[in-house]
Amino acid sequence: MLRLMKIILLTSTCITMMIGYNKVSATSWAEIDPQEVKNRAKVIVSGTYDFSSESKPSEFIFKGLKFNVNKIYQGDVPIELIAGIDMFDVGWAEEFQDEGGEFLLFLEENEKADFLLPVGGPNGMVQISKGKVEHHSKTNIKFYEEILKMKPKTPNSEIGETGTSDQGSNPISLFLISGGALVSLLALVLLVRYLRKR
Repeated sequence: MLRLMKIILLTSTCITMMIGYNKVSATSWAEIDPQEVKNRAKVIVSGTYDFSSESKPSEFIFKGLKFNVNKIYQGDVPIELIAGIDMFDVGWAEEFQDEGGEFLLFLEENEKADFLLPVGGPNGMVQISKGKVEHHSKTNIKFYEEILKMKPKTPNSEIGETGTSDQGSNPISLFLISGGALVSLLALVLLVRYLRKR
């Protein structure tokens, strides 16, 4: 019985330690056709990241930062929302904004984050400098400039800052926490039972 108790306690400790573990995936971004980027986007906005804001973590390579919306081309979002940015893109993006640039973001939902993410990483972060799209492809420049010519919408004050109406927690994390608590409770009950029989 003592051996069983040790196994249960060790198992519950391992499960509890795994609850706090977040896996980070390294990725490389292939270029995506601009029409596909637009088709996948739930929200299209222009504006700037607030790099001084507190970042919001995710279970992926992205972190969420406040994004100050200037114009909304698709979707319903507030003036300020939480938008994802690949943590390896923060340096060049901040430098670009410091030089007066802004971004046209194509944002989509992803189960690994409770905020909107740029479609295909940097594919969904189109650089705009002095009202002009900066891109190496003339075809892409023309495509994105057509979007900038669309009539923008007014930000919605009833939508949360993640840009989605679903502000719920990550179900996988809730499952792991519940499972860890249940195993710990079971181990405690068995320990008390064992000590009473002694």
